[in-house]
Amino acid sequence: MELQPEEVVKRLAKIGWKFIELADKHCRDLDKLNQPEKKFEALRDLCENLHVSIVQMHGLMFNVCVEQERLLEMDLAKRAMR
Repeated sequence: MELQPEEVVKRLAKIGWKFIELADKHCRDLDKLNQPEKKFEALRDLCENLHVSIVQMHGLMFNVCVEQERLLEMDLAKRAMR
């Protein structure tokens, strides 16, 4: 991804978009940062301030047949949506 999620939200809001979709890579990139929950919260706050909604995110890709992988990916998705 060329842009960080915050920059994507800002640019799309600037040109009038109200509803956007992010790639799962954005979620994964935020999750790798220090204190990812605070980063997810900051992104939600930014969206609220700009009157933008992230209505969808490309699904996380994982092998549903591998229980540990499935549990880890579902945990990430839940933390990003809080």
